Parts: sequence; C-alpha cells; structure tokens
Amino acid sequence: GSILEEQSIDIRYPDIPEFETMEKLSKEKSVLGVYVSGHPFEKFLPYFKDCTFNCSMLEYEEDEELGIKTYNQIQDGQQVTMGGMISAYKKLYDNEEFRVSLIENGLERVKCFSWENTVKIMLDTIDKDLKKKKFL
Repeated sequence: GSILEEQSIDIRYPDIPEFETMEKLSKEKSVLGVYVSGHPFEKFLPYFKDCTFNCSMLEYEEDEELGIKTYNQIQDGQQVTMGGMISAYKKLYDNEEFRVSLIENGLERVKCFSWENTVKIMLDTIDKDLKKKKFL
C-alpha cells in the first residue's frame, strides 16, 4: 500500500439553530471588527428618513497634510438633524466633561463633539422618546 492513501472522513456537525440577528451582529463585530450580515441600526432606518445627516453631500476643504475636513456649509453652533446609533464614545476632561462620540447609521460614521451635560439632556430626551415609540 501507498503511504499517501486517500482517507474519507465523515464529519457530523451538530444541528444548532441560527443565532438571533442582534447576537450574530454582536459576534461579527467582536470577532471581525465590522458588521458583515447587516447593521444593528437597519431596523430603525424607517423612523429616521427625514433626519439623515450625510457628510458626503456637503462641500468641504481638506488639509491634505493633516487629512482634516472643514465643512463650509455648517457653522459653529448650527443645529443639524441626524439619526444613528452611538457606537463608541470617549470622555475628555478640561474644566468640564467633554465627549467625543462616533455615530453611525449603517451607511456612514460621524464624529460628534459635545459637552457631557448636553449629552445627558439628549439621552434623557431620547430615552423618553424611545419609550413613547415602544422601541424599548
């Protein structure tokens, strides 16, 4: 007989149910660093049709050396409406607590800079709105 004989191996996989959508997305993000089969925000997109903030639609100037974009159509303190989920945030301190949040909607990501007390007011308002719309 030959040393390199082919062997047939019969592998039996357990019959297990598919993960629930949110659990599967969470595992994809933790293992791969990205969502593959969808995005957790997708089911909420219909509620945010009228408030999508799309950075790619705005004109900007870019500092090529630093890669910093300056948007010409947005002014300091101007209110904008957007919808998304906070996927990450970092608190910074300089006399007052400050927060940098990464907000994404499945299509793009936007960094938002805000004072922590403003974030607390927003989160309280969001919590009340979500309970009214029965998201929670």
